[in-house]
Amino acid sequence: MVSISRVLYVGSMVELEGRVEKHRTGMFPQAFTKKHRCDTLVHYEEDESLDVAIQQREFVKAMEEK
Repeated sequence: MVSISRVLYVGSMVELEGRVEKHRTGMFPQAFTKKHRCDTLVHYEEDESLDVAIQQREFVKAMEEK
């Protein structure tokens, strides 16, 4: 998800639609997405397992830091 100021949130989840809705409605008041107003889904991938998804998330986060 991304904010209007281009702050990027990278995550992994089992149920995409429900999780995105929770972030958009502010269900997690202390969350990064709430603080930075990340409310637009820009990309998603379906992976073969949660472990693979987590590895992908960590890879993207590492690239973001460079």
